[in-house]
Amino acid sequence: MMKKRSLLLLLPVLLLAGCQNDSSSSTKPITTDTPTDRTTTVEDTTPSKTWSEKLKDGDVSIIDYPQEIVIGATNYYQVNLSFRRTIYNSEVEFDVSDSSVLPLEALEYHGQGDGSLHGSGYVTIDATKLDKAGTSYLEIDLTSPNSSSMGGTVCLELTVVETPNVTYWNETIVFEATNAFSRIKLEEGEQLIAQFSDEDHVLGTDNPNRADEENKTYGYFQKDISALLKGEESVSVSFQYAVGHDIRLRAFVRDAEGKATWYHILDTMGSGSNVTGFNEYDKDTSKLTFIQENVTLDLTISDETYQ
Repeated sequence: MMKKRSLLLLLPVLLLAGCQNDSSSSTKPITTDTPTDRTTTVEDTTPSKTWSEKLKDGDVSIIDYPQEIVIGATNYYQVNLSFRRTIYNSEVEFDVSDSSVLPLEALEYHGQGDGSLHGSGYVTIDATKLDKAGTSYLEIDLTSPNSSSMGGTVCLELTVVETPNVTYWNETIVFEATNAFSRIKLEEGEQLIAQFSDEDHVLGTDNPNRADEENKTYGYFQKDISALLKGEESVSVSFQYAVGHDIRLRAFVRDAEGKATWYHILDTMGSGSNVTGFNEYDKDTSKLTFIQENVTLDLTISDETYQ
């Protein structure tokens, strides 16, 4: 009986030795944790975040934000916030739905108020740190380290666009004066100014007409044409015309304190046709239109003033 029992005890050892020999000859290692003929898939049960606009929450409201943000624009775009009550040491955390469009490093919060007492705030967006057009939600979670009851979480959708390509034409305006306007005498410190405004200019992008000025990212520029009231019969101004843009031209006398008196420029129609349109100036809208490059248009300033 003892020998029989010993033999039975040896059988599992022999069988185990046989499994080890088989596994060592196999090209695929066998693990005891997972069968080789089965694939285990672990499902991610973390819920995805649902994004939607919420312009008001708790103490915080979004009161203004940019409709479009232009890649590379040199100005700062702002999301302006108002608070229902004063918030102590307001601070924020940001979250975005698409960081490739709106990277977190392009965002910065600024609390406004007297020291640590913030009655409002704003978020700046540095467009020079953007390089992809698209849309992204921006979530602003505003809190106070002094009170857990203060703050709120607001969210808005922002649109980032490519910097537009603008075609510019070289054009010239020759300013003349009616007899009545030419009799106006400029006092010391006064100037006669021609102001050109591009109503479609993208704020923060270069304006070639302001290249010689400190800030060249705005859509207007001014030329001093005071010589017209100092004996000159005409004054010529050359500029870069943004094709397809709404360009306005106005004339005014600015006194030493900066106060402006605006004078009408008379309707003028130059070359063109009913088919192509005309190189022209519209007195009622102050709109200046060119249909071709390298045109000289004569404009006359009258003594008729307006507000």
